[in-house]
Amino acid sequence: MTDALIQAIRTRNLDQAERAVARLRTRMSTERVASLIVTAIEKLAWEEGDTPAAMWLLKNTP
Repeated sequence: MTDALIQAIRTRNLDQAERAVARLRTRMSTERVASLIVTAIEKLAWEEGDTPAAMWLLKNTP
């Protein structure tokens, strides 16, 4: 399921991302889902070479 979220974020597909988040919410707490979203975005930032964005996420998320 997290792979679907990562793919949706990578392709900037909002509908796909919303479906992935909805599936995650049926099995996980809101806090856990939020953590997975931030992790997916951070992973994508590193993969795309957006070091400033990745570093900002590391510094500004719990």
